[in-house]
Amino acid sequence: DEHLRQNVLNLFGHTHQFEHFYDTDGFETYNPFMYNVGVDAHDCYPVLLDDIIEEMKENHKKYIEWHKKENPTWPFV
Repeated sequence: DEHLRQNVLNLFGHTHQFEHFYDTDGFETYNPFMYNVGVDAHDCYPVLLDDIIEEMKENHKKYIEWHKKENPTWPFV
């Protein structure tokens, strides 16, 4: 996906959060490029890089759709 190639993908863990993506308050502060690889978010199992990339692609599309709906002039990344 071209959008993923143009951004820094941040993998983080050891936060004891159960969500896969960094999110402080919904899509307004959601970051589709920050992925939680911690064991708490993955039932104490490692996560495959291919799965991370696929999930990032899916969530990036949702992120853009939400912003298009909320603010049609929003610059897309």
